Amino acid sequence: DHGSEHCKHSSFQNFEKRLKNIRPILKLRTDEELTRCLRLLRLAMESWVTWVKSARQFHGDDEEQERMERERKERERMEREHMEQERSSIESRRARARKALGRGAAVGLGYPRF
Repeated sequence: DHGSEHCKHSSFQNFEKRLKNIRPILKLRTDEELTRCLRLLRLAMESWVTWVKSARQFHGDDEEQERMERERKERERMEREHMEQERSSIESRRARARKALGRGAAVGLGYPRF
């Protein structure tokens, strides 16, 4: 089956992983909401690209280079922030788990005290 081959492809897996990252940020609950959001995002990007092309013809390439550099830095900053959010949510889940384990031990459940 060709479809399942395609799903194993690493670029598709990267795509799926990024989609999973988008969903909680935008508070999307269903695949339909995600699809609608992506469609709107694509339309916005298309109009943005059109605008950039017309602006480039107007102003020349120096500003284009600066803009691309600014965007790259912004993307990197957002990725760092997202990774930081994921790390802190993992840490808070671990802390809650430790706390729950500690309560269990204090009540006499779980691990014996030596």
